[in-house]
Amino acid sequence: MRIAVIDIGSNSTRLMLADGDTAVEKISVITGLAKNLGEDKLLKDEAVERCFNAVSFFIKRAEEYKAKKILSFANI
Repeated sequence: MRIAVIDIGSNSTRLMLADGDTAVEKISVITGLAKNLGEDKLLKDEAVERCFNAVSFFIKRAEEYKAKKILSFANI
């Protein structure tokens, strides 16, 4: 089964496309989601937008790949 996994991290967002147990494609984008966190510990709008754009691109790529499932995880 074709699946897509999106990993949202504090510095980069990654996509792995797999067919069963075999990775077919891996893409990583530096999004800097946790960059410039202040004392308030709030994510900055620009960083959230970069992450959103990367995830949107990854979803489109997964759809082009005809992934049956798209899984997403975040660890910030």
